[in-house]
Amino acid sequence: MTNKDMLKLVEIADIKLKEVKTMTKKRAILSLNKSGILTKKASLPKLTLNLKN
Repeated sequence: MTNKDMLKLVEIADIKLKEVKTMTKKRAILSLNKSGILTKKASLPKLTLNLKN
């Protein structure tokens, strides 16, 4: 990976961090749901709950 590539990744990360800081709770839950971390009701999926036990 070149220096130019690394700088571009840092730039993208900065943009995403700014988006997250201004995100509403509803949008944050939808984002986590889309990535499979939370259900639409903002709880952990059953599969993840089984892994805790």
